[in-house]
Amino acid sequence: MYTATLNFTLDRVDHDMRAISRMVNGPGWLMRALAGVASWTVAGALRRASAKLSGLVLGVVEIARYVEGLSDEDSALIDASGLVNKKLLHMLDEMKEMHGSGLGILGMAEDIGNPELTEATRQLTALCAEAFEAVARLHWVIAEHDASLAKRLVGYTASTPEDVAAMLERIAAEE
Repeated sequence: MYTATLNFTLDRVDHDMRAISRMVNGPGWLMRALAGVASWTVAGALRRASAKLSGLVLGVVEIARYVEGLSDEDSALIDASGLVNKKLLHMLDEMKEMHGSGLGILGMAEDIGNPELTEATRQLTALCAEAFEAVARLHWVIAEHDASLAKRLVGYTASTPEDVAAMLERIAAEE
């Protein structure tokens, strides 16, 4: 299993998404000023951010496919420390914020009436939504993978709703 490679790749994706997020989520007044004066510059920056983000989305999709293909026999826990979970949750928050900022820029671009800026912003906003979906899927896939490998304590396993209710009652009684 390539856990070190997977974690390093996720670090790179997280770093690159943060860089894109800083650019897109920058001060609104600055974006409005630039869009009004040099909309072609803003549109170019958004297209470059979109190109980078699309590559990151494909990378996340590939990682998810890789994790899905792992068999329980030849793999180990991916997120034993919980750091991957934390990183993925942060990435999801970044994507939500970028999507919101993108919608704000889109409204401004439509108000200005610049079709190039409007299209670049629509593209970035759509990519932010897809990035969110890809990261959410990866988060789920890793959680499912690790859950299937997690240590099970006697009396603390459940496969039906009734078993879950009984297990929760037992935990509550022990507290």
